[in-house]
Amino acid sequence: MNILSAATQGIISHFRSQAGNLRARMDATGAELEKARRRRDELKTLPLPPEELAEFVFAHFAAKSDAHVDRCKESLRWLVQTGPESINCTEMNIVFGQHTGSHRTISPHEGDQVMAFFFADAIKLGLVRLFKEMNYTPGPNRADREAELAKLNPRIEALDDEYQAMKAEIDALKKAVAE
Repeated sequence: MNILSAATQGIISHFRSQAGNLRARMDATGAELEKARRRRDELKTLPLPPEELAEFVFAHFAAKSDAHVDRCKESLRWLVQTGPESINCTEMNIVFGQHTGSHRTISPHEGDQVMAFFFADAIKLGLVRLFKEMNYTPGPNRADREAELAKLNPRIEALDDEYQAMKAEIDALKKAVAE
């Protein structure tokens, strides 16, 4: 039978107490770390406010309309040079389209480009109205998300470092008690 001295029992008791306190702090830090990570992930997936969501969707059309602007300018130049007396109604689509022989016509895939070019503001307002009618709960706007993420990411890193340090300390205490 191995009888431990009171001093040895006191030391072991102290180590266990330290490990218990450290474990409680580690659990609290781990919970805070998990909460911060969840918030970071949530910020990446929450829907944008209607105005920003409409702008995001519209950007797809705007990219296409930007490519179409030069063709429109060329067609408008042709209209100016030709004069109104020599243009009939069926040739009015020249403003919108491409060369097909000596005439310009709009191709089916250019419809959204034309709409985005000429009706950009109306399309954006329509998209905002549609998103508002969906009655969803938007997340923060992009600027607020970026600001929160700028604070959250270093906090997550610091909490993770703190958690890992406590874990290493607990492992060291377990090793000391086992010896």
